Amino acid sequence: MSLDILVLALAGYLFLRYTHLTWFSAVRESGYHLVFRSALLGLGFYAAGWVLAAKFGVPDFVETLKDEQGQVEQQEGLELDALLWMFVSAVAAMMACNVVYRRARAERRAAVVSEDRLARLVDEAGQAGETIELSLKDGKTYIGYVLRGPIRKYGDAEAAVELLPVLSGYRTRHTQELVLTTGYAAAIGRVEEPRKLVVVIPRAEISRARLFDIRLYRKEDFGMPWGEEEPASA
Repeated sequence: MSLDILVLALAGYLFLRYTHLTWFSAVRESGYHLVFRSALLGLGFYAAGWVLAAKFGVPDFVETLKDEQGQVEQQEGLELDALLWMFVSAVAAMMACNVVYRRARAERRAAVVSEDRLARLVDEAGQAGETIELSLKDGKTYIGYVLRGPIRKYGDAEAAVELLPVLSGYRTRHTQELVLTTGYAAAIGRVEEPRKLVVVIPRAEISRARLFDIRLYRKEDFGMPWGEEEPASA
């Protein structure tokens, strides 16, 4: 019976873990809670599988496999026919949900419900199309547009911010004054694929972040390389 529960939980877990709608809550849940939720969901898929097996049957190779195993009489526990359709149902439901509920939408929702303030701030900037300032632990600073936030589907090991920079510079060691030294507007206008200029910043390297109204600091010619003539500070 314990093996049956594990099989049910496996089907439910595959759905929870790889469906955009539920992946974020699945990776944050405690072990026992996740197993219970997976088994309960798997039981629902098994019921659907049992109905589908009764209506459509199973492929010939499944019948052959059952004959080779000498299943003359019905054994106690889960039926092989229903198990096959259970996993088919789980995969079909996962694919359908992912078509309706896209990954980007799931990441935005995860940022909203997350306690990670950086994730929420980055998501806010990305949704509003505003520029954001990200300062790194080594003092380097980037200002640009968010392409993807630090909430990632496959865990914290991949947490990073993808930024299209428009300005960069550094913060002074003692006063933490922001000094802008480089502008990327001209380069963005020259390249055919602006994504070639994208900077991927690991979440662990970011020391501070804030929304940055670039209009307060732009020069007459925004494409001018900042800092070559007169660095801006704030």
